Amino acid sequence: MSEIENHQNLAKAVARAMKKKGWEIIFPTINIEEYDFTAVKGEIRAVVQVKNWKRTVGVPQIRKFIEFLKLPMGKQFNRGFFITTSDFGKAAITLAEQKGNKPIQLALFKNKRLKILTPNNSKDIKIATNKDGKTYIGVFTCKGGVGKTTVSAHLAGALALMGYDVALIDLDPQRHLNVLLPEGIYLPRKPPNLGSTINVFNYDEYDPSFKEKFVICDCSPDFQNNPPEIMEKLNYCIIPTMLNPLGLNKNGHVIVSTLEKIRSLNKNAYLMVLVNSLYNEKTTELIRVLKKEYQKLFKKLETKDGRFRFIDPEECAIRFSKQLFYWGSHIYMGGESELAFKTIGGRCLPKEDFLRLVEYLEESTQIGQFKLL
Repeated sequence: MSEIENHQNLAKAVARAMKKKGWEIIFPTINIEEYDFTAVKGEIRAVVQVKNWKRTVGVPQIRKFIEFLKLPMGKQFNRGFFITTSDFGKAAITLAEQKGNKPIQLALFKNKRLKILTPNNSKDIKIATNKDGKTYIGVFTCKGGVGKTTVSAHLAGALALMGYDVALIDLDPQRHLNVLLPEGIYLPRKPPNLGSTINVFNYDEYDPSFKEKFVICDCSPDFQNNPPEIMEKLNYCIIPTMLNPLGLNKNGHVIVSTLEKIRSLNKNAYLMVLVNSLYNEKTTELIRVLKKEYQKLFKKLETKDGRFRFIDPEECAIRFSKQLFYWGSHIYMGGESELAFKTIGGRCLPKEDFLRLVEYLEESTQIGQFKLL
């Protein structure tokens, strides 16, 4: 096997490259699954994980690495290096950049050389676009209270964190986006990078000549009130729902009806049902049963439509968090407009989950159609 085919040899090759740059390398005396070796330079004690992969490293892998650094075993380190022979997705790079208390450096190892990655030298995400070069995403609802506006705003936020300006079009008659983000929002990035803006428009205020690459529509619950010319442009349609008995019994067939209405105007969009406000009880029997019932409900539609999927919540979902639950309280507390992206206790579930959602959209585009569950 060559060095890049053999994980142990690859780890040794990476260690040699770091040693040449002045790092002291310490290999563990026993095999440890969570990391490959320790690199020490001055006051920096870094844990190094090497991935001998041919596929792109994504948000789930970076999330696991972040979780390791919080474990008792990881507390001895004050920095992390995650190194691969393949590549990193832009969302994964953005997530790694967001962690402040223990910096995480991502790097490629090719031709015996290390290349540190940043959002500036990462590739643009590969995602479906319209004829005008923009990506249009519609967020729909089957009933009130499932998080349509919250998903719209924070999906825009994830794209803004990745360096894109985003237009949010408020199509809901209640105009929640205009109340929550009346002047839009600016998301700064670490210097010397310039941040990105989320600009909120009513339908009659938005002009397609505006420069935002991404356009996210917080759609009207009354489908016929959504402008057909916007519905025809949508590249992605997302319907949030809850993974609970009430959501399944009351909303399941309404979701199917909404999907059929979307498809009557748009034959090519990717249609997705996204579980929102998921409690971290993935292993309980109830969660497994509810997921199975949703899959049964949508099985015929998945078989018939290659661009529809009920997203497996273990693959991508928006987890319940107090940050999202109380998002919007700034309008009562007199604060500035903001998203639920503050890091608390070394992590931010909404930030992780919405970056993963962007990554999921990208993956769905690259495979061309969804795998059936």
